[in-house]
Amino acid sequence: MRSVSAEDRRDLGIGDLVEALRRSEQNFRTIIERARPSHLCAAAVLLTGCGGTVSSSDARGDAGADVDAAAHADASLDVVAEASAEAEASPDSGSCRVSSDSTLPGVTIAFRAPVTCQFTLAQAQSGVAIPYDVIVAQDVSGVVPLPQDAGHCGTPGPSQLITFERLSGGGQDYCLCDIGLCAPSTPTPVTVRAGTYPSTFTWQGRNWGGPSDTSNPMGATFPAGTYVLHVDATGTRNGVSFQVNATLSIALTP
Repeated sequence: MRSVSAEDRRDLGIGDLVEALRRSEQNFRTIIERARPSHLCAAAVLLTGCGGTVSSSDARGDAGADVDAAAHADASLDVVAEASAEAEASPDSGSCRVSSDSTLPGVTIAFRAPVTCQFTLAQAQSGVAIPYDVIVAQDVSGVVPLPQDAGHCGTPGPSQLITFERLSGGGQDYCLCDIGLCAPSTPTPVTVRAGTYPSTFTWQGRNWGGPSDTSNPMGATFPAGTYVLHVDATGTRNGVSFQVNATLSIALTP
C-alpha cells in the first residue's frame, strides 16, 4: 500500500466521508487512509455522534487523533451497515422493488407508502390489500381510456382512466381478465383532471381469471415464490396510444 502524504489528506472533505459511509466498506476504508482526522470525526458526528464538536485545532491532529477518529469512523460504518441490513429485511422500509412508466404526460401510477411487498401464504389467503394512487399533475384533455379485459367491460374510475390489475409469475396468474361480455361503446374523449385518485388492489392468494358470465370459481392457491403486480391504464390521446403503468415485486413466504 502506498504511503499517503498530508497533501493527499487535504484533498478530501467531510462530504466525501459521509458518502463513503453510505457505500461499501471497501470504498470507505480507502477514504479513511487519505482523510484528515478532523474530517473522520466530523463524519462520525453526522452519522452516530462521536462526541463533542470539531474545532479548528482538530485539523492539526496527531497520531492519537488518527487512531480515535478511525475508531469512530469504524463504529459509524458498523451502524450504517446494520441500518442497511434492517432496511433490506423489512418489507415496509422502502426496500420493495417498484417501477413506473408513463407515456401520458403528467400522469403516473404509484404504490402508496409505506409499501408492503412480503406476505406469508396464510396472510395472502386471508386477504391482501395493496393501495395505490393515480396521480395527475395537470389537466389532460383529449383522452380516450380503453378497457383491457377480454369482454371490454372495464369502466373508468374517478380519475377517468380504466386501471387494470394483474398479479402473475411462475405459471400463477390472478386478474379480472374475464368479467363477461359487454356491448361495444363509442369512445368519447374526456379530460383527466388534476388530482390524486386512490385505489386498492385486493387479492385472496389464489389463481383466477375473473368470474366471466358463468360465475367461475377461484382456482388453486399461489405457492411460495416471487410474483409481479402490474397496474396499467391504456388508451389514446388525440389519436396517439398511451400507457401508464406501475409494477411491484411481491414475495410469498411459507
